Amino acid sequence: EVKCIHAGHLIGVENRLALPKDFVAPAPRTDARFAFVTGLNSLCFLPESQHQTFEYFDAQRPGYHSYRPIANYGHLDIFIGKNAAHDVFPVILEELAKPA
Repeated sequence: EVKCIHAGHLIGVENRLALPKDFVAPAPRTDARFAFVTGLNSLCFLPESQHQTFEYFDAQRPGYHSYRPIANYGHLDIFIGKNAAHDVFPVILEELAKPA
């Protein structure tokens, strides 16, 4: 949606009552820890957008979430890439092992 692009983040459109008008105005309503693992070559979800989302979550709860960019990997490459088991899976396992 063009309105979201201009706002720089998700916003409600079409006045749908079930959706907030601004998705980032209130703090996240979860205690879940997020690990943003992204391939730096991703063209599907740009690494910068993942980093901005991490920064938003980190501002809400500093030091709790993580951002793990992976060089030389695209979107799904981090799961099915030729060397993903060696390059990426240890990063994912490390994040999963962190206490919530």
